[in-house]
Amino acid sequence: MGVKITARGHENIESIIKRFKRACERSDIIKEYKKHKVYEKPSDRRKREKISRKKNYQRYLKELRRTDVDETDNVNCF
Repeated sequence: MGVKITARGHENIESIIKRFKRACERSDIIKEYKKHKVYEKPSDRRKREKISRKKNYQRYLKELRRTDVDETDNVNCF
């Protein structure tokens, strides 16, 4: 898991570093590094994942309610 950047012609160092940072962000190297930087207890990991699942479910319900309302607005009732 690595990122390889090669210079293009007479490209300056600032643009090479900028491309390197973007490549690192896309490949989630920094995110993985921060994740493994400190030990996380299994119970803390489960708690964090449970909270994340709950937030995602709430977001899903909110989106579901919004689409239901949009669909009923388009129906003409006489």
